[in-house]
Amino acid sequence: MATINDTYKSDFTFELSNPISYQDETGQKETKTLVLYAPSNKLSKQKAKLRQKVIASFLALGGNSNNQNKANENEKASLEPEQVLFALAANDKFVEIKQEFCDLLKNGCLSLEGNCNTITDYHLQQIDDEELEEVMGQYIVNFIIASWMKRLLAK
Repeated sequence: MATINDTYKSDFTFELSNPISYQDETGQKETKTLVLYAPSNKLSKQKAKLRQKVIASFLALGGNSNNQNKANENEKASLEPEQVLFALAANDKFVEIKQEFCDLLKNGCLSLEGNCNTITDYHLQQIDDEELEEVMGQYIVNFIIASWMKRLLAK
């Protein structure tokens, strides 16, 4: 369970089920380890676009209803990546959201084993689609809506 707390992580590690290959200065390598980074300030516009689409997905599902707020009154400060993915999958702009996420990864928010920082479509296409969506859910919980959720759940 991902918990919204007072301290924000700047990165997290995700282990893939199947390795992906990449090239470094010593040659061809394989890894299952992804290191994901919080978006930098230079990516704030891209982060804001993704956040807007994610929040719109929740609102479209009725995530802002009074009933849900009352039900969650005592259970504050947690949001599961699966909940995020469910809300996103129900959105007709899911493909755009996924592309926006992949663009963030290619713009400096992902490295392979903490070594390979130049991520391309070649690398992302090697990741199983369902697993990429799982990474997206965790990334969104940790970096895209963490501060927003903290403010919302504090009310």
